Amino acid sequence: MGSAGSTPEGRKLSPLHEKLAAQVVRKHVGLPNQAITVALYLSELPSQEELREMIRSGLLSFDVFTSVPRGGRWVETPVDLERHLLFSSVNSEAALLEYAEQSINTPLAEGVPGWEIHAVTNSAEGRSMLLCRVDHTLGDGVALLQVVSRIATDAAGAPLAAASFSRPPRPKKNCARLQCESLAACFKYATAPIARYDTPAEGFPPRRPLTGGRKKLVAVPDHSLELIKAIKNSAGAGFTVNDVVFAATAGARRAYVRSLSPAASLDAARFKALVPIAFPRDPSAPCENKWTFLSTALPMGEPTPEGRLAAARTAFTQMKNGPEAPISLFITEQNASLPACMFGPIAQQVFSRSSLVFSNVPGPASPFYICGKEVLGLQAFYANVIMQTLCVSYRDTMFMTFTVDEGVVKQPELLPALYLDELRALAVRYGIEPSDDDAVAAAARSKPPPAAESKEPLLAEGALPPCLACVGAMV
Repeated sequence: MGSAGSTPEGRKLSPLHEKLAAQVVRKHVGLPNQAITVALYLSELPSQEELREMIRSGLLSFDVFTSVPRGGRWVETPVDLERHLLFSSVNSEAALLEYAEQSINTPLAEGVPGWEIHAVTNSAEGRSMLLCRVDHTLGDGVALLQVVSRIATDAAGAPLAAASFSRPPRPKKNCARLQCESLAACFKYATAPIARYDTPAEGFPPRRPLTGGRKKLVAVPDHSLELIKAIKNSAGAGFTVNDVVFAATAGARRAYVRSLSPAASLDAARFKALVPIAFPRDPSAPCENKWTFLSTALPMGEPTPEGRLAAARTAFTQMKNGPEAPISLFITEQNASLPACMFGPIAQQVFSRSSLVFSNVPGPASPFYICGKEVLGLQAFYANVIMQTLCVSYRDTMFMTFTVDEGVVKQPELLPALYLDELRALAVRYGIEPSDDDAVAAAARSKPPPAAESKEPLLAEGALPPCLACVGAMV
């Protein structure tokens, strides 16, 4: 249901919704769940009755929160708030992340609408948490921002403006060039399940179809969005916040591999990232899944921070200005029409050929409130087949998490400091000094200077050639 008062009961599921509803990929791969999880941090939680009223008046105005998928349609069902609104307590702020980690390793209940809200009180000093878990069947990231617009308010108590999304028009291209790019994109995404694997390296998926395992959450300390913007402005015209964060993530992964394999040189290695992209829709549209994965090079082979930033800009500019997004969406939708016995293995093969899922979501620039309580910060998590990096900006701060498979990624606790090191290296390169109270500056003060990079080969067999890359299937 897109807006309060509309009642499209029995709304038909798309083929992609049907595969999500059947949890085809989750069951085939063995993931703990397929819930999008968002942690909202507050100094004080709303009362139980305030939360119930927020749910009744806001959340339940969307049909997917009062329905279950059955027989190819959304079927309305009674909602027992006692099963969806849960209350817990912890004795430290650090325990909040442990609580979230336990949650993403726990399946949502079946046979009821696929969502939960956990009100977790911190009995010690520090923030408390509203942990919201929404099964991916109910909608994608854009759909969930529509939901936030319904239940949150501004400082004056006024409803937030309805979430609205649009993309700038693509630059015009001559017909021959567009045809060539379209053919290349068709080949890239149609052959994604049989594309070459990434270069084997410490902490990256092995060369075989992956299976799910217990997930671990690793949070990067909250850090300045203004610093990231200063880097992208100093780098020159055309750079974006997304470029900076993606490049810093690639640099962190490069340093991570070398921390586990000090003799490794990654200059000739090839790695890919999957980047989910959701498509714009009217703010009053029903909650839905209209998104796909794009595949791009993860520029770990670039030896310098500025080289990785330039490579990130080139990659994302090509994706934004080219035909890959609609072509990948078309192939995703075609794959979703296949029987479950084919769709699951296709998705598994696609994920097995990439090293990272990267998502950066621009959040509200101004404070928002839940039941009159200010949201101080937020984090997002998703238990994906491979490492999931999720970044959300809010106000003037960047919130970032890594969700990793404990059986694949060794010492994931190294990643936050390595990411902050890379941000500082970019800042220094462009003559920017982080403020003393920023996490980037604090990380730099706590670490010795890095050792010089070795030039020994990463692998005796040599690096793989560039890959055709990923995705026509999904989770």
